[in-house]
Amino acid sequence: MWWKLKKDKAKKDKEDSAQESQGIVKVNESRQNAKAEAKEKILKLFDNKAEITNDDVQKLLAVSDATVTNYLNELEKEGIITQIGKEGRGVKYTRKNG
Repeated sequence: MWWKLKKDKAKKDKEDSAQESQGIVKVNESRQNAKAEAKEKILKLFDNKAEITNDDVQKLLAVSDATVTNYLNELEKEGIITQIGKEGRGVKYTRKNG
């Protein structure tokens, strides 16, 4: 009898693990979608302004400075925007043509 209980527990643990993995995948997909939406909003800022700042994006998205910096860095690495200035308050971003 004990071996059946052990086997049933192992089966339940495996099912729980599979459900947990599916949950993690859904959370990751949700995060990726939210990031993509945020980056689209950032790019729409350029419809009204030739240059944007980190502060502009913080106000738009209501997220932290660090989050905005990550988004802007990703857009820069993707070749979509260009940073003007090295660091600090003087930094601005422009959208690349093309």
